[in-house]
Amino acid sequence: MAGEALARARAVIKQADPDLVEELKWRKLSSPGGVPEWSHDGIICTGETYKDKVKLRAALTLNTSP
Repeated sequence: MAGEALARARAVIKQADPDLVEELKWRKLSSPGGVPEWSHDGIICTGETYKDKVKLRAALTLNTSP
């Protein structure tokens, strides 16, 4: 169930930006495969899977250059 939701989210994210990079990070006991992180010139979001849901966390970045 969560795997299917993550696959749908992944497809939408990649459709929005075909040049982004997906990496698996933060391997832990509850997530031995790691947490997917999508980035393109900086982190965009992460996708955490749970038994019955997927949590997408958007990264907030500030551009301080003029």
